[in-house]
Amino acid sequence: MHCKTFSMDRKGFSMDSKTFSMDSKTFSVDRKTFAVHRKTFSVYRKTFAVHRKTFSVDRRTFAVHRRTFAVHRKTFSVDRKTVVFPITNSYLTHYIKFMNNSDFIPNREVDFLDWQGVFMTGASSRYKGMGIPDDAWKDLLALQADYQNKYRIADNPESHTPGAIERRSEARKVYENRLRTVIKGYVTYNPTVTDDERKDLRLPIHKTGHTPAPVATEAPDFELDTSTIGWLVIYFFMRGGRHKKGKPKGQHGVEVAWLISDTMPTRWDELIHSAIDTNSPFKLSFENDQRGKTVRFALRWENTRGEKGPWSEIESAIIP
Repeated sequence: MHCKTFSMDRKGFSMDSKTFSMDSKTFSVDRKTFAVHRKTFSVYRKTFAVHRKTFSVDRRTFAVHRRTFAVHRKTFSVDRKTVVFPITNSYLTHYIKFMNNSDFIPNREVDFLDWQGVFMTGASSRYKGMGIPDDAWKDLLALQADYQNKYRIADNPESHTPGAIERRSEARKVYENRLRTVIKGYVTYNPTVTDDERKDLRLPIHKTGHTPAPVATEAPDFELDTSTIGWLVIYFFMRGGRHKKGKPKGQHGVEVAWLISDTMPTRWDELIHSAIDTNSPFKLSFENDQRGKTVRFALRWENTRGEKGPWSEIESAIIP
Protein backbone atom coordinates (compact mmCIF):
# COMPACT_ATOMS: atom_id res chain seq x y z
CA MET A 1 0.00 0.00 0.00
CA HIS A 2 2.77 2.31 0.97
CA CYS A 3 4.66 1.49 -2.19
CA LYS A 4 1.61 1.95 -4.30
CA THR A 5 0.91 5.10 -2.54
CA PHE A 6 4.48 6.13 -3.01
CA SER A 7 4.22 5.27 -6.65
CA MET A 8 1.15 7.28 -6.90
CA ASP A 9 2.92 10.00 -5.08
CA ARG A 10 5.80 9.69 -7.47
CA LYS A 11 3.37 9.65 -10.30
CA GLY A 12 1.86 12.67 -8.80
CA PHE A 13 5.28 14.10 -8.36
CA SER A 14 6.08 13.32 -11.91
CA MET A 15 2.98 15.08 -13.00
CA ASP A 16 3.95 17.97 -10.84
CA SER A 17 7.37 17.91 -12.36
CA LYS A 18 5.84 17.94 -15.82
CA THR A 19 3.72 20.82 -14.85
CA PHE A 20 6.73 22.52 -13.44
CA SER A 21 8.57 21.88 -16.65
CA MET A 22 5.77 23.43 -18.60
CA ASP A 23 5.81 26.40 -16.31
CA SER A 24 9.52 26.66 -16.78
CA LYS A 25 9.04 26.61 -20.54
CA THR A 26 6.42 29.23 -20.29
CA PHE A 27 8.66 31.23 -18.07
CA SER A 28 11.43 30.84 -20.57
CA VAL A 29 9.19 32.17 -23.29
CA ASP A 30 8.26 35.11 -21.13
CA ARG A 31 11.92 35.83 -20.51
CA LYS A 32 12.59 35.65 -24.20
CA THR A 33 9.78 38.06 -24.85
CA PHE A 34 11.13 40.24 -22.13
CA ALA A 35 14.54 40.11 -23.73
CA VAL A 36 13.03 41.26 -27.00
CA HIS A 37 11.31 44.12 -25.21
CA ARG A 38 14.52 45.09 -23.56
CA LYS A 39 16.27 44.99 -26.91
CA THR A 40 13.57 47.15 -28.42
CA PHE A 41 13.84 49.50 -25.50
CA SER A 42 17.54 49.69 -26.06
CA VAL A 43 16.94 50.69 -29.66
CA TYR A 44 14.48 53.36 -28.55
CA ARG A 45 16.98 54.71 -26.11
CA LYS A 46 19.60 54.79 -28.84
CA THR A 47 17.21 56.58 -31.15
CA PHE A 48 16.35 59.02 -28.40
CA ALA A 49 20.02 59.69 -27.88
CA VAL A 50 20.37 60.53 -31.55
CA HIS A 51 17.41 62.90 -31.32
CA ARG A 52 18.89 64.59 -28.32
CA LYS A 53 22.16 64.97 -30.18
CA THR A 54 20.35 66.49 -33.15
CA PHE A 55 18.44 68.81 -30.86
CA SER A 56 21.67 69.91 -29.31
CA VAL A 57 23.04 70.76 -32.73
CA ASP A 58 19.87 72.67 -33.59
CA ARG A 59 20.09 74.65 -30.40
CA ARG A 60 23.70 75.45 -31.14
CA THR A 61 22.75 76.65 -34.60
CA PHE A 62 19.96 78.74 -33.11
CA ALA A 63 22.41 80.28 -30.70
CA VAL A 64 24.62 81.26 -33.61
CA HIS A 65 21.65 82.85 -35.37
CA ARG A 66 20.74 84.77 -32.25
CA ARG A 67 24.30 85.96 -31.95
CA THR A 68 24.29 87.07 -35.58
CA PHE A 69 20.99 88.89 -35.06
CA ALA A 70 22.43 90.63 -32.04
CA VAL A 71 25.32 91.86 -34.15
CA HIS A 72 22.91 93.16 -36.77
CA ARG A 73 20.87 94.94 -34.13
CA LYS A 74 24.03 96.43 -32.67
CA THR A 75 25.16 97.62 -36.09
CA PHE A 76 21.73 99.04 -36.81
CA SER A 77 21.78 100.88 -33.51
CA VAL A 78 25.12 102.43 -34.36
CA ASP A 79 23.90 103.42 -37.83
CA ARG A 80 20.78 105.02 -36.35
CA LYS A 81 22.82 106.95 -33.81
CA THR A 82 25.37 108.33 -36.23
CA VAL A 83 23.55 108.38 -39.59
CA VAL A 84 26.80 109.10 -41.37
CA PHE A 85 27.50 105.77 -43.04
CA PRO A 86 26.42 105.02 -46.61
CA ILE A 87 22.90 103.63 -46.77
CA THR A 88 23.80 100.05 -47.64
CA ASN A 89 21.88 98.30 -44.85
CA SER A 90 18.24 97.42 -45.57
CA TYR A 91 17.34 98.11 -41.93
CA LEU A 92 18.87 101.58 -42.17
CA THR A 93 17.08 102.26 -45.45
CA HIS A 94 13.78 101.41 -43.80
CA TYR A 95 14.62 103.65 -40.85
CA ILE A 96 15.50 106.62 -43.07
CA LYS A 97 12.22 106.18 -44.97
CA PHE A 98 10.38 106.10 -41.66
CA MET A 99 12.05 109.28 -40.47
CA ASN A 100 11.19 111.00 -43.75
CA ASN A 101 7.51 110.16 -43.34
CA SER A 102 5.54 113.38 -43.63
CA ASP A 103 2.97 112.29 -41.06
CA PHE A 104 4.05 113.84 -37.74
CA ILE A 105 1.65 111.74 -35.64
CA PRO A 106 3.23 108.41 -34.65
CA ASN A 107 1.55 105.22 -35.79
CA ARG A 108 2.51 102.87 -32.93
CA GLU A 109 0.06 102.99 -30.05
CA VAL A 110 2.62 103.57 -27.29
CA ASP A 111 4.33 106.31 -29.35
CA PHE A 112 1.01 108.01 -30.03
CA LEU A 113 0.19 107.93 -26.30
CA ASP A 114 3.49 109.65 -25.54
CA TRP A 115 3.16 112.19 -28.37
CA GLN A 116 -0.37 113.31 -27.54
CA GLY A 117 0.57 113.68 -23.88
CA VAL A 118 3.43 116.03 -24.75
CA PHE A 119 1.31 118.03 -27.17
CA MET A 120 -1.68 118.42 -24.85
CA THR A 121 0.51 119.34 -21.86
CA GLY A 122 2.49 121.89 -23.87
CA ALA A 123 -0.59 123.39 -25.51
CA SER A 124 -2.58 123.68 -22.27
CA SER A 125 -0.94 127.04 -21.46
CA ARG A 126 -0.71 128.21 -25.06
CA TYR A 127 -3.95 127.24 -26.78
CA LYS A 128 -5.58 130.65 -26.30
CA GLY A 129 -2.55 132.42 -27.74
CA MET A 130 -2.70 130.08 -30.73
CA GLY A 131 -6.35 131.01 -31.28
CA ILE A 132 -7.87 127.65 -30.35
CA PRO A 133 -11.44 128.27 -29.06
CA ASP A 134 -12.36 127.14 -25.54
CA ASP A 135 -15.02 124.76 -26.87
CA ALA A 136 -12.54 123.10 -29.23
CA TRP A 137 -9.99 122.71 -26.41
CA LYS A 138 -12.57 121.25 -24.01
CA ASP A 139 -13.61 118.82 -26.72
CA LEU A 140 -9.97 117.72 -27.11
CA LEU A 141 -9.63 117.23 -23.34
CA ALA A 142 -12.76 115.05 -23.25
CA LEU A 143 -11.54 112.93 -26.15
CA GLN A 144 -8.11 112.64 -24.55
CA ALA A 145 -9.61 111.42 -21.26
CA ASP A 146 -11.75 108.86 -23.10
CA TYR A 147 -8.77 107.58 -25.10
CA GLN A 148 -6.43 107.35 -22.10
CA ASN A 149 -9.06 105.52 -20.06
CA LYS A 150 -9.64 102.96 -22.82
CA TYR A 151 -5.89 102.65 -23.33
CA ARG A 152 -5.42 101.72 -19.65
CA ILE A 153 -8.21 99.15 -19.85
CA ALA A 154 -6.78 97.55 -23.00
CA ASP A 155 -3.25 97.63 -21.56
CA ASN A 156 -4.28 95.88 -18.35
CA PRO A 157 -3.63 92.09 -18.62
CA GLU A 158 -6.83 91.37 -16.68
CA SER A 159 -9.00 93.33 -19.13
CA HIS A 160 -6.92 92.90 -22.29
CA THR A 161 -9.67 91.56 -24.56
CA PRO A 162 -10.37 91.97 -28.29
CA GLY A 163 -13.33 94.17 -27.38
CA ALA A 164 -11.17 96.44 -25.23
CA ILE A 165 -8.59 96.76 -28.00
CA GLU A 166 -11.32 97.59 -30.51
CA ARG A 167 -12.77 100.30 -28.24
CA ARG A 168 -9.30 101.77 -27.73
CA SER A 169 -8.74 101.88 -31.50
CA GLU A 170 -12.04 103.62 -32.09
CA ALA A 171 -11.38 106.16 -29.32
CA ARG A 172 -7.94 106.89 -30.78
CA LYS A 173 -9.36 107.33 -34.27
CA VAL A 174 -11.88 109.95 -33.14
CA TYR A 175 -9.30 111.69 -30.93
CA GLU A 176 -6.58 111.66 -33.61
CA ASN A 177 -8.92 113.05 -36.26
CA ARG A 178 -9.90 115.92 -33.98
CA LEU A 179 -6.23 116.63 -33.16
CA ARG A 180 -5.41 116.81 -36.85
CA THR A 181 -8.30 119.17 -37.48
CA VAL A 182 -7.35 121.53 -34.64
CA ILE A 183 -3.63 121.51 -35.43
CA LYS A 184 -4.20 122.12 -39.12
CA GLY A 185 -6.78 124.84 -38.48
CA TYR A 186 -5.04 126.81 -35.74
CA VAL A 187 -1.34 125.85 -35.55
CA THR A 188 0.17 124.69 -38.84
CA TYR A 189 -0.06 127.99 -40.70
CA ASN A 190 -0.29 130.25 -37.65
CA PRO A 191 2.48 132.90 -37.93
CA THR A 192 2.34 133.63 -34.18
CA VAL A 193 3.52 130.08 -33.34
CA THR A 194 7.33 130.05 -33.28
CA ASP A 195 9.57 127.21 -34.42
CA ASP A 196 10.68 126.65 -30.81
CA GLU A 197 7.06 126.24 -29.75
CA ARG A 198 6.52 123.74 -32.56
CA LYS A 199 9.51 121.73 -31.34
CA ASP A 200 8.15 121.76 -27.78
CA LEU A 201 4.80 120.51 -29.08
CA ARG A 202 6.51 117.91 -31.28
CA LEU A 203 5.11 119.44 -34.42
CA PRO A 204 6.97 119.78 -37.73
CA ILE A 205 8.53 123.12 -38.62
CA HIS A 206 6.33 124.83 -41.17
CA LYS A 207 8.22 125.72 -44.32
CA THR A 208 7.66 129.11 -45.91
CA GLY A 209 7.78 127.64 -49.41
CA HIS A 210 5.26 125.18 -50.78
CA THR A 211 6.29 121.54 -50.78
CA PRO A 212 4.96 119.84 -53.89
CA ALA A 213 2.46 117.10 -53.12
CA PRO A 214 0.50 115.43 -55.90
CA VAL A 215 -3.27 115.62 -55.78
CA ALA A 216 -4.97 112.28 -56.40
CA THR A 217 -6.56 111.95 -59.81
CA GLU A 218 -8.58 108.84 -59.01
CA ALA A 219 -10.94 107.92 -56.20
CA PRO A 220 -10.01 105.11 -53.81
CA ASP A 221 -11.13 101.58 -54.45
CA PHE A 222 -12.66 99.72 -51.54
CA GLU A 223 -14.30 96.55 -50.23
CA LEU A 224 -17.16 96.47 -47.73
CA ASP A 225 -17.52 94.16 -44.73
CA THR A 226 -20.89 93.97 -42.95
CA SER A 227 -20.32 90.68 -41.12
CA THR A 228 -20.30 92.29 -37.64
CA ILE A 229 -23.58 93.50 -36.16
CA GLY A 230 -23.66 97.29 -35.82
CA TRP A 231 -20.44 97.86 -37.75
CA LEU A 232 -19.64 98.99 -41.29
CA VAL A 233 -16.01 98.21 -42.16
CA ILE A 234 -14.51 99.74 -45.33
CA TYR A 235 -11.17 98.42 -46.60
CA PHE A 236 -9.77 101.14 -48.88
CA PHE A 237 -6.80 100.96 -51.23
CA MET A 238 -5.42 102.51 -54.42
CA ARG A 239 -6.83 101.42 -57.74
CA GLY A 240 -4.66 98.83 -59.42
CA GLY A 241 -2.62 98.27 -56.26
CA ARG A 242 -1.13 94.87 -55.56
CA HIS A 243 -2.83 92.79 -52.88
CA LYS A 244 -5.50 95.49 -52.52
CA LYS A 245 -3.29 97.63 -50.32
CA GLY A 246 -1.44 100.93 -50.43
CA LYS A 247 -2.05 104.61 -51.02
CA PRO A 248 -1.07 106.75 -54.01
CA LYS A 249 2.13 108.77 -53.69
CA GLY A 250 1.73 111.88 -51.53
CA GLN A 251 -1.63 110.81 -50.04
CA HIS A 252 -1.72 110.52 -46.27
CA GLY A 253 -5.26 109.20 -45.90
CA VAL A 254 -8.85 108.87 -47.06
CA GLU A 255 -11.83 111.08 -46.30
CA VAL A 256 -15.03 109.09 -45.84
CA ALA A 257 -18.37 110.95 -45.93
CA TRP A 258 -21.67 109.28 -45.06
CA LEU A 259 -25.35 109.79 -44.32
CA ILE A 260 -28.18 107.55 -43.14
CA SER A 261 -30.97 108.13 -45.63
CA ASP A 262 -33.75 106.23 -47.41
CA THR A 263 -33.18 108.26 -50.57
CA MET A 264 -29.98 108.35 -52.59
CA PRO A 265 -28.22 111.75 -52.40
CA THR A 266 -27.57 113.46 -55.72
CA ARG A 267 -24.61 115.56 -54.47
CA TRP A 268 -21.62 114.68 -52.32
CA ASP A 269 -22.14 117.69 -50.04
CA GLU A 270 -25.37 116.03 -48.87
CA LEU A 271 -23.22 113.50 -47.01
CA ILE A 272 -23.05 115.60 -43.85
CA HIS A 273 -20.81 113.32 -41.75
CA SER A 274 -17.12 112.81 -42.57
CA ALA A 275 -13.85 111.64 -41.08
CA ILE A 276 -10.22 111.16 -42.12
CA ASP A 277 -8.57 107.75 -41.79
CA THR A 278 -4.87 107.18 -42.51
CA ASN A 279 -4.89 103.41 -42.14
CA SER A 280 -7.26 100.90 -43.69
CA PRO A 281 -9.85 99.77 -42.69
CA PHE A 282 -12.22 102.60 -41.82
CA LYS A 283 -14.83 101.49 -39.27
CA LEU A 284 -18.25 102.99 -38.54
CA SER A 285 -20.31 101.92 -35.53
CA PHE A 286 -24.08 102.33 -35.27
CA GLU A 287 -26.69 102.18 -32.53
CA ASN A 288 -29.01 99.20 -32.21
CA ASP A 289 -32.05 101.21 -33.39
CA GLN A 290 -30.17 102.10 -36.61
CA ARG A 291 -29.86 98.48 -37.72
CA GLY A 292 -31.63 97.77 -40.99
CA LYS A 293 -31.40 101.36 -42.18
CA THR A 294 -29.50 102.41 -45.30
CA VAL A 295 -26.22 104.32 -45.08
CA ARG A 296 -24.91 106.24 -48.09
CA PHE A 297 -21.17 106.90 -48.31
CA ALA A 298 -18.33 108.01 -50.60
CA LEU A 299 -14.52 108.16 -50.37
CA ARG A 300 -11.73 110.39 -51.68
CA TRP A 301 -7.98 110.70 -51.11
CA GLU A 302 -6.39 113.57 -49.17
CA ASN A 303 -2.73 114.45 -49.68
CA THR A 304 -0.20 115.61 -47.09
CA ARG A 305 -1.19 119.25 -47.65
CA GLY A 306 -4.88 118.60 -47.11
CA GLU A 307 -5.77 118.81 -50.81
CA LYS A 308 -8.58 116.50 -51.88
CA GLY A 309 -8.89 114.17 -54.83
CA PRO A 310 -12.13 113.29 -56.67
CA TRP A 311 -14.98 111.57 -54.85
CA SER A 312 -15.95 108.00 -55.59
CA GLU A 313 -19.49 107.21 -56.63
CA ILE A 314 -21.98 107.36 -53.74
CA GLU A 315 -22.52 103.80 -52.55
CA SER A 316 -25.12 102.23 -50.28
CA ALA A 317 -25.14 99.56 -47.57
CA ILE A 318 -27.65 98.16 -45.09
CA ILE A 319 -26.53 98.59 -41.48
CA PRO A 320 -26.14 95.04 -40.08
